[in-house]
Amino acid sequence: MQRRNLLIATAVMLSGGWSSVSASSPVGQTRMILPQGTYKRIVPLGQSAAAPASTPVRAHPTRPQPAAGQVPWAYAQVAAEHGLPAWALYGVALQESRMKFGERVLPFPWTLCVRGRGERYRSHAAALDALQRHIRTGITNVDCGSMQVNWHWHGAKFASKSDALDHWTNLRVGASILQGLYQARRDWLTAFKLYHIGSERPDNRERGNRYARSVVRQIALQGVDTRQLLGVTA
Repeated sequence: MQRRNLLIATAVMLSGGWSSVSASSPVGQTRMILPQGTYKRIVPLGQSAAAPASTPVRAHPTRPQPAAGQVPWAYAQVAAEHGLPAWALYGVALQESRMKFGERVLPFPWTLCVRGRGERYRSHAAALDALQRHIRTGITNVDCGSMQVNWHWHGAKFASKSDALDHWTNLRVGASILQGLYQARRDWLTAFKLYHIGSERPDNRERGNRYARSVVRQIALQGVDTRQLLGVTA
């Protein structure tokens, strides 16, 4: 229970507060590299059940807690910096890296997706070690952090691999990518789709469309009128 509470507290601190609406964890092949027994869906992969490493977390000094139905403050702050609707940024993060903490769902910052397989780590240090290991073996198709920014295509946007897994830096890079896509197309479904697939081709168009609709559903699950806010529905 102590380990579980520590991990939940870490996710809350990084997100700026609790999400107010429960949702399902993403369906897919995910390996959980966390203390055994902490969550319902865990494959220990020989990991020790020791307490999480005490890696310092870089976060904004003030984090007001959101009321029900509000975007966690970190996402609202970064969205405002980039001129984005906060729910658009948070919806992408939920679609990319959401994880269920009891009855709450939050984007999880120490998430990697390696060639389509999800990996979740107990700390920044553990996730960074895994990212470095993958890159050393020649695997660069790795999505990183809450916004799942792909290292192969966007690694140059980070000062270091560590920055790719820093919550605030990851949010800002993801927001910059999303902002550029929306400014180019002026349509949120298209921006969401291209955030996922990069460029549209006949063989990935439907996958991108499914992703975009899923982002909109994640936002709608929070009680948001997506037609009024973004001009789109799922």
